[in-house]
Amino acid sequence: MKTIARILLATLFLLLTPSIYVCAQTKIETPAERKARLEREAAEKKERQKQEAASRRQQEDASRKKRETNEQTTREQAEKEEVERTRLLRELEENMVYVEGGTFMMWRNHIYTNIQPGYQVTLLPFSICKYEVTLELWQAVMGDCIFDDRILKHPVFAKWEECQQFIDKLNQLTGKKYRLPTEAEWEYAARGGNSSKGYQFAGSDEIGEVAWYETNSNNQTHDVGTKCANELGLYDMTGNADEWCLDWYHEYSTDGLTNPNESSSNNERVIRGGSYYSGSITSYLSSRWHGNPSWMTAGLRLVESEKDQLGQEDLLRAARKSTSRFSEGFAVYRYGDHGKFGYINENGDFVSPCTWKKAYAFSKDGLAMVMDDNDRYGFINQAGEVVIPCTWWSAEAFGEGLAPVAESYLRWVFIDKTGNVVFPSIWTDARSFSEGLAPVRNMMNGATWGFIDKTGKLVIPFGKWSNAYSFKDGFAKVAKGIYSDEKWGIIDKTGKEVIKCKWSWIELPSEGLCVVRSGRKYGYVNEKGKLVIPCQWKNAYSFHNGVAEVEDENGNKHKIDKTGKIIE
Repeated sequence: MKTIARILLATLFLLLTPSIYVCAQTKIETPAERKARLEREAAEKKERQKQEAASRRQQEDASRKKRETNEQTTREQAEKEEVERTRLLRELEENMVYVEGGTFMMWRNHIYTNIQPGYQVTLLPFSICKYEVTLELWQAVMGDCIFDDRILKHPVFAKWEECQQFIDKLNQLTGKKYRLPTEAEWEYAARGGNSSKGYQFAGSDEIGEVAWYETNSNNQTHDVGTKCANELGLYDMTGNADEWCLDWYHEYSTDGLTNPNESSSNNERVIRGGSYYSGSITSYLSSRWHGNPSWMTAGLRLVESEKDQLGQEDLLRAARKSTSRFSEGFAVYRYGDHGKFGYINENGDFVSPCTWKKAYAFSKDGLAMVMDDNDRYGFINQAGEVVIPCTWWSAEAFGEGLAPVAESYLRWVFIDKTGNVVFPSIWTDARSFSEGLAPVRNMMNGATWGFIDKTGKLVIPFGKWSNAYSFKDGFAKVAKGIYSDEKWGIIDKTGKEVIKCKWSWIELPSEGLCVVRSGRKYGYVNEKGKLVIPCQWKNAYSFHNGVAEVEDENGNKHKIDKTGKIIE
């Protein structure tokens, strides 16, 4: 029995030993220790939350900096594109060569037929560009991306219809009246006009001197202006790229034509000049052929002229008068092909010699902006005297006694008519005063535009407008968005957006209606922004005396009333 009792006691002891051990190991927590533990855990939790918040702030800061960097890069790219576009448009204007009117023999032959007897054509004066339109100019105007910088100065190839779209947009940007040359103008200019020496090709009887063609082109286009020019200083009239003309293809059959332009449709347009893949036999100045307007088969060269001088006996004086836009009784005129500018009066007579590399219209302040051979801007009076020396990097016209000028890139100030700086250099761009306000741009506010009064006070703040123009009749055009996707609207002098910025382009009101563009179509809105004439026209112009001119998809021009009804 004793033995059994001992065994039971031993077994019970073994069973109770773990519980006794655990109890011995478990320490009872005092109130002070519990308080300390809770405080420690709270501190650790607070530290973790602090670290997590810091991490979130770092991530947000990184995201914000990345976003700001991207926005800055976009702004800088837009600024760069704008500067480049301005440069190219200025170069285009400088490269227009004046061609005196005259009479010449134009030949009636197709590239696959023998040259036939010529016929007499008389042309009034016009200006034509030295160069074919290049890829870089096309890109600057149309926004099309050219990925290979090596070919930017090569001639562009486009459909005839695309060329018209390019010219329309170019004219909107410049206020000019560029167009394609008529076939007669093209041949007259290619032959050297009144300075013609009778060459077979544009500037020589040796095609290799003046043209990139099948023998020397390596089957590709080349930079424009790299071969010799013709008698008028025009390049690549033979070779490099075929060139579209304004005319529908047609065989002229009457001598004694004046300013011929075949406007009746034959479904194909005239092409002249020969290309990099053309042989010499198809590159003669008399060679002509035709192409479907929807084919991307040729390039283009720009012409500018007016035709309201018909019947004038003195063609040269008439050209000076009619191809110039007058302001305050004077107009800028470029004489001959040496590239210098001067001023003429409303009779077409020179009143200031052509000594300037660039010249601009006179403002109501009686001063005109000019550029010297060092590419610096100044101002002259109507006597041709320099009143503000050519020391400025860039400039805009005088308005209400003040003019914005640039000390350097993105550093603009305002000067008075004595040349003294009135407002300091705190703007990155500026435009002329009108109706007491001037648009200015500030890079610190996202490169946005505002308006200042004539004390320099900002009365319409920065922050909204990516572009802005001067006021006229109480309204100003403004835009939102970057250059490649700007949406235009109109504000009043309080800065209120009276027509919302949703249009691809807009013109200020004329007789209560504004021309607007949506995509590539034009229509009209009233002064409250309501679309009253749908965007259905290829082109449209402001109303005058209740009538506006519009152009349909086929190039036909019509006149409409304020309801949009075609009346002519």
